[in-house]
Amino acid sequence: MSTNGKKPQLKHRSLSGREVFLNRRAIIALTASTVTLLTLLQPNRELLLNMLDDANDPTVALAFLNVLREDDEPTAQLEYLIAKQRVQLNEFEEAIALIEPAERFGQTPFQEEIYDLFTRSLWQLATLRQDETAAAATARLHEFLSENMGSFSEDQLNQFSLYAIQTGSPALSYELQTLRPDASQSELLTLAQQAGLTDQAYQHALQLYRDDPIFANLQRVLAFVQQLADWQTGIELAQQHATGTCDNNCLQALITFLLSANSVNSAVELANTKAEQSSSPDDWLQATQLALAVGDLETAAAWLERVVAENAALRSAHQRQLVDLYVGLQRFDEALALMQEFINPDHSPELIRYVIRVTYAAINIEVLESYLYGLAAQGAASQVEIREWIAVADRIDGADYVAEALNSILTGETASGQLTEAELRLIEVELGRFYNFVGDQEGTIALWRSRHPGNIPNIEEPYSYENLNQFIQAFVDLNEPEEALAIAVNFLDLTELNLDQLDNIRSLAYFVGERDTLRNIQEIMLAQEANTIDPFLLIATHEVSDASERQRLWEYYRLFRQNQPGTANQLPDSARIILDSMLQGAILDQNSDDVARIKEQLNNYRDHQSVEMQELRLRIATYEADNETARQLLQQLIALRPAVQRYKEDSVWIAIALDDSRWLEELYRQLFASALNNADLIQLMAYAAQNLDNTLHAQFWYQQLYEQGLAAPSDILAYAILLQEHGNDALAQALRWQVISTMADELRAELNGEISYRSLLSIFVGPAHSNAQLTQALAEGVEAEEINSILFTQSQNGLQRIAHWQAIGMLEEEQLSETVQLALALARRDENAIRNLAIQGQNLTGLERASSLAQIDERRLAWQYGEEALNPSLTNNELSPMQRLLANEHWHRSHGWSYAFAGTPSYGLGGSELEYYRPIRNGQMHVTLADAQADQPSFYNEDYSSQSLNIGWQTPEEHYQLGVQHRYGQSHANLQIDTQWQVGPWLTPSASLFWNTPATQSENLALAGRQSGIQLGTAWQLTSRTSISANIQAREFETDFSERIGDSRQISLRVSDIWQRVPVWQIYMQYDLQENDIADGELTRLMSRTNTSTTVTPGAFLSDKYHRFAIGQSVTHGNIGRQGPDVKGARYLFDTSLGYNFELEEVDFNISFGLGVRVFGGDELSVTGSWQNADINGQTSTQINVKYFMDF
Repeated sequence: MSTNGKKPQLKHRSLSGREVFLNRRAIIALTASTVTLLTLLQPNRELLLNMLDDANDPTVALAFLNVLREDDEPTAQLEYLIAKQRVQLNEFEEAIALIEPAERFGQTPFQEEIYDLFTRSLWQLATLRQDETAAAATARLHEFLSENMGSFSEDQLNQFSLYAIQTGSPALSYELQTLRPDASQSELLTLAQQAGLTDQAYQHALQLYRDDPIFANLQRVLAFVQQLADWQTGIELAQQHATGTCDNNCLQALITFLLSANSVNSAVELANTKAEQSSSPDDWLQATQLALAVGDLETAAAWLERVVAENAALRSAHQRQLVDLYVGLQRFDEALALMQEFINPDHSPELIRYVIRVTYAAINIEVLESYLYGLAAQGAASQVEIREWIAVADRIDGADYVAEALNSILTGETASGQLTEAELRLIEVELGRFYNFVGDQEGTIALWRSRHPGNIPNIEEPYSYENLNQFIQAFVDLNEPEEALAIAVNFLDLTELNLDQLDNIRSLAYFVGERDTLRNIQEIMLAQEANTIDPFLLIATHEVSDASERQRLWEYYRLFRQNQPGTANQLPDSARIILDSMLQGAILDQNSDDVARIKEQLNNYRDHQSVEMQELRLRIATYEADNETARQLLQQLIALRPAVQRYKEDSVWIAIALDDSRWLEELYRQLFASALNNADLIQLMAYAAQNLDNTLHAQFWYQQLYEQGLAAPSDILAYAILLQEHGNDALAQALRWQVISTMADELRAELNGEISYRSLLSIFVGPAHSNAQLTQALAEGVEAEEINSILFTQSQNGLQRIAHWQAIGMLEEEQLSETVQLALALARRDENAIRNLAIQGQNLTGLERASSLAQIDERRLAWQYGEEALNPSLTNNELSPMQRLLANEHWHRSHGWSYAFAGTPSYGLGGSELEYYRPIRNGQMHVTLADAQADQPSFYNEDYSSQSLNIGWQTPEEHYQLGVQHRYGQSHANLQIDTQWQVGPWLTPSASLFWNTPATQSENLALAGRQSGIQLGTAWQLTSRTSISANIQAREFETDFSERIGDSRQISLRVSDIWQRVPVWQIYMQYDLQENDIADGELTRLMSRTNTSTTVTPGAFLSDKYHRFAIGQSVTHGNIGRQGPDVKGARYLFDTSLGYNFELEEVDFNISFGLGVRVFGGDELSVTGSWQNADINGQTSTQINVKYFMDF
C-alpha cells in the first residue's frame, strides 16, 4: 500500500489525559528560564537536538522538541526525536500518527531509525491491545513490511520477521527471512511449514538433507515426497541413502516408502538386504512376500525355506506356501517330500487331495496311487478320482490287484456306507470290466446278478451305455445274447444313446431276431436323423408295397440324403437304395403319386448320372410311358456299360414304342447273334423285325416261337398277319382259329387282349356280335384301350360316343390316348388344346401334329413338324398325305418370279426390282436384279443411278445373301448372313452379320453409304399371346469411296400382346436407342466424285443420337408380298404407332399399310407403304412398294 493510501486509524490520547509529573507553575518557570537561557546562550541547533536525543527524561526532551517544532519547520530528525520520546512514554499511537506515512522517510538519514520506531509501535499495539486498534495495527504492520521489505537492513529483516510471525503472518515472516543471506534452512523450513508453503518447505528439506544427509532429514524429505507425489526423487534419495549407513529401522522405513511409491523392485532389494543382516523371521517373511510380488520365486522360496527350517512356530503355517513355491519352480520332488512330512493317506480328504495335486505335478504315480486309494477307502473319492485311482493302480499293480481292491471297497463297510449310488455303480462297472479283462466273465455275470436279480430295473436312473456294456459283453461272450439284449432294453434309455451305440444294440437285436426291438431302435435312430442305418436292413423290416410303410421309408430317405457324405449334386448311396425300394413298391402298388414324388427327388440330382441313378430314372420313364426319356437313358446306360445286354433288350421295346426304325435296326443287328442261341430273345427279335418291316426275318422269328411252343396268343396273331401279307391266307386263318378256339382265355388275359378277342369274333362270328361285346364291356367299365379302339374300328359316331361318356362323367381325360384327345379338340375347334397337344404330346405322329397345327393356321410349325416326320420309313399310306400337307402349307414350295416398283418419295428415289425364286433342298433360292434412280438429289450435281444383283438362299432358320452393287462408276460386293435357332418351345435367339451392304437410314446414306456390323437378338414367347423381343446392333458406316462416316450402337426392345388370332391384332410397345460416333473432317473423295462445291461432312449422313419410345397396334392377315399360299383370302396389314422422340422432344406418328389380292391362281398383286413424320434423322419419310408375283 502506498503512503497516500488510507492508513489504519489509530486512537490518540489527549493531552488532558496524560499523567502530569510537574505542576503548571513549574512548567512555566522552566520554560521561561529555558527560553531565557537559550536566548542568552543561543546554542547550536544540531547540538541541541543531539543533547535532547540523549536526554534521560523523555518529558523534558519532548517539551524542548515541541518548542523547536513550533518555531521551525519540522524535519525528519525532529520528528524522529519526538516519535522516539513518545515511544519511550509508551505513546505508540501518537508516535505512529506523527510518523505516518512512514514511507516518506525513505532515503533519509533517519530511515532505519524511523522504520524501527514505526514497526515497533505497530507491533506493540497489535500484541498489547485486543480491540479494533490491534487489528488495524496488525494490518498496517503487514502492509508496511510487505511493501518495503526491499529497503530493510539485515538486522531489520530478522527483527521484522519476528514481528510478522508474532502477529500471525508466517508467510510474511518467511518472505522477510528469505531476504537474509545468512538465513537458516531449518528456520526457513519451519516458517514455510507454518505458512503452508509445501513446495518451498520441500525444497528447504531437500537442502537440509543435502547439507546434512542424516536419516532424520531424509524422513522429512520423504514425508514431503509422499505429500507432493514426487516419487522419482524420493526413490532416488532412498536408494542413495540405503547405500550408506542405514540400520534396520532405516531400511524398514525406506522399504515402507518404496512400497508406497510402487517401486517394488527397489523395495525387494532393501528387504533382501535387511533379511540378510537380520535374524527375525518377520524380516524373512517380508523378503518372501516382496519377492513373490515381483515374481522372483527362487528368492521367495529361499527365504521361506529359512522360515520353515529355523522357526518351528511358523513352520506349519508356511509349509503349504512353500509347497506351492516348489510347484511353481517345478521343484516337484521337493514339494512332494515336504508334503509327505505332514500329510498321510489317513488325513482329511481335503489334505489328501492337496497331496494328490502336488503328486500329479511331481509325476510320482506310486505316491499318487496310495493317496487316491486312501480317498477311495474312506468313501470320499468322487467318480473322477475313482477312475484316476483305477487307471494308476492298473498301471502299477495290474488288473488282479485292481479287481481285488475294487471288491474290497465295494464290500467294505466304511467305503460302501459313504459312497453315492453313482459311485457304487462306477465301482461295480469297473469291477465287471476288470473281471472281463482277466477272463473271468463268470465273475462279471455273478456280480450283475447279485446286484440286479431277475434283470429288473431297481435304480432311478438308467445305466450309461459305456457302463452297462461290460455286462452285456460278458453275457454275449458266454453265449447268452437274449439276456444281454434284455439287459440293454431294461437298463438303458435307448433314446439317449448315440448312433454307434444304437447300431451295436441293433446288431444284437438283429442277431437275436427281435423285430420289434429292431424297429424301435430304427425309429430312435430316425428321430436322431441317423445316417448309419443299413438301408437293406431297413427295407427288410418294412413292406415296400404298403403306402404307410413307404411313408416311414421317406423319413429314412430324407435323413440319408441330408446326413450322409456327398455333394449338393450327388445323392448318397443309402438314400438311393431307399429310393429304389420305394419306387419298386410304388410301381407294384400302382401309386402314381409316389412315383411322381420319387421322380421329383431325382430331378433334384440331375447331375448325378451314375448307372444306378439312371436305372431309377429309366424305371420311372417306363412306368410313365415317357419313351423319349427312356430312350435317352438307355443310350446313356449302354454307353456306360456296353456289355450289359439287358439295356439293349429294353431299348428294343422303347425303339418300337417310339417308332425309331434307325435305332431299332441298330439294336436288332447287335442282338441278332445272341438271339440265335437264346430262346428268351426270340419274341423280342420277332417284334423288332416286324416293326422294321423286315417281314422275312419277322416271319422267321415268329415261326421259331411257334415251333418251340413259346408263342403267346398275341404272337400267333402277329404271325398270322405276316403270313397273310405273304399270301399264305390259309395258314394265317388256321392260326387265328387256333387262338380263338383253344387260347381264348389266355388271349383275353393279355394286355388289350379283349380288343384282339373281339376282332377275332368279328372275323369268325360277325361284326354285330363283336360290337355288342364292345358295348357290354363299356357298360361294365370304361377303359382307355376300349375307348381308343373306337377310332380304329368301324364303329359309327365314335367321337360322339366318347364325348357323351365324358359329359356324363364316365370318362376322364387321362383315360384317352393323345390321338383321341386331339380328335376331340379338332372337333370342338379348341385352338389352345390343339396347340398344346400338337407341341407337347408324346405319342402323336408327325402327320397328326402337322395337320392339326395347319387347321389352326400355325403354318410354320406345321411345316416344321411335317419335315421332321418325313422320312423313308413311312409307309405309302403315311407318306402320301404328309407330302400333300407339306406341298399345300410350305411357302418355300413356290417357284416363280416377281416384279416390284419401290420408291422413297421423301428422298427422291425410285426404282424397280425383278426376282426369280425356286425351291432347293429344304430352302428357297432367289435371284434379284434391281435398278434405282434419282434426279440430282441433295447436294449432288448429277443424276443418281444404281444397279444391283443379289443371290440368296433361305430356310426357316437361315438366310444367306451375296450381292453386287454398281454406282458412281464402281462396283461393291456385299454379304449378309441371318440365322435363328429354337431354344425350347418359347425362346428363339437370332444373329445377323452383314458386310458392305447398302445403308438406308438416311437420304445421303441411301445415296452413297455402306454399312458393316453385327446384330444379336432374341424372341421370348412368354405365353401363347405375349412375347418380348430384343436386339442389339453395332455398325460401321462409310461412303462408297471408303471414307469413314461413323460408328453406331443400337438397342431395341419390343413387347407385344396378341388380342385376336384371325386376323392377328396385337398391341405393342417399342423402345429404341441409337448412339452414333460421327467422324471428323470433310468427305473430300465424295465431294470430288459428285462434283459438288458444297462442303460435305459425316454429320450430313448421321445424327448424334436417336432415342424413341412408341406404343402401337397392328392388324395383319398373312404376309403381303411373300410368294406362295399363306392364308385364305386377301392379305392385308395396318400398323399405327405414336411415339416420343427424346432427342427432339417431340411426339411423332408412324403408319404402315398393305394389301395383297390374288389375281390368277396363286398370283398376287400387292401394295405396301409407310409414312413417318420424323424418322431416325428427324425428317419426314415416305415409302411405297407395288409388287406382282407369279407362281409357275
